[in-house]
Amino acid sequence: MIFLRQSVELAAYESARAAVLPQTTLVNVQSAGASLLSARKVKNFSITVTPTNFQTAAYGSFIRVTASAPISDNSLFGSIFYKNMNAVGSVDFMKEY
Repeated sequence: MIFLRQSVELAAYESARAAVLPQTTLVNVQSAGASLLSARKVKNFSITVTPTNFQTAAYGSFIRVTASAPISDNSLFGSIFYKNMNAVGSVDFMKEY
C-alpha cells in the first residue's frame, strides 16, 4: 500500500516536471509518469493534467498533474479491504517559461 501511494505521487511529480517544459505535449507528460509506473508494475493507472490546455497556459499559472491507480488491482488483499478505492497522487507546478 505504501509502495503504491509513493509510486503514484512520484509519477505525478515526474509528469508535472514534463508538463512545464516549453513545447511539451500531453503524450510527453503522460509518458513521463507511465514509464515510472510501468517499471514499478503498477496496473490500470491513469495520469491527468489540469487545465487541459496546459501548453498555452499563461506564465505563472499552475498546472496540476494527478496520477491514480486502483488499490484492488495492485495489492494482494486490496480487493477485500480497499474495494473501489484508488491511490492518488497530485502535484502542482507553476509554469515558469
